[in-house]
Amino acid sequence: MKIGKAALIVAIIVVSVVTDGCAHRNFGVGSAVLNCCSDNEPYTSFSLTLMDLPEFLKTTMEEEFTIAFGKKGMHRDEARRDLIVELKAMQTNLNKPVVKDQFSTHLAPGDNLRFQADMLIEMYDSATNKLIWSGSIGRIHDVVPGERMQMEKARTAIASAFEEVLEHYPMSKR
Repeated sequence: MKIGKAALIVAIIVVSVVTDGCAHRNFGVGSAVLNCCSDNEPYTSFSLTLMDLPEFLKTTMEEEFTIAFGKKGMHRDEARRDLIVELKAMQTNLNKPVVKDQFSTHLAPGDNLRFQADMLIEMYDSATNKLIWSGSIGRIHDVVPGERMQMEKARTAIASAFEEVLEHYPMSKR
């Protein structure tokens, strides 16, 4: 009977881990701070450059970052900026290569597209060009043919991720 209970517990854990990995249909976006600055910096304004973003995401990323950074006391001023902010899109393909041999037939290899999408945020002092802060937000995507991005849900998740990653950025001292 002890082996039965142990096997049941192991089975529950395995099922939980597997279903958690498969049930990734939420729009949660993770975040991480990679490099942080001093609390004494007098930054109040920033310029924003978007790099390697798909066209359909540019407006969303620009608006949501500007709003989140504004909550930290920062305002966007392309001409008279203290900081230069760069948002860099990166994508890592997570599809496993399909191996064909003489005994197998694959009707539609690679129908799903699985990738890690990351947005690297780097902030440079405009006077010295020194990197003073960096962070990232990211999410694993599993896209099936014909699936469309739900922009309103994505916008909400992106806004939340920007606020989370900027949570420990020092407030502007205006």
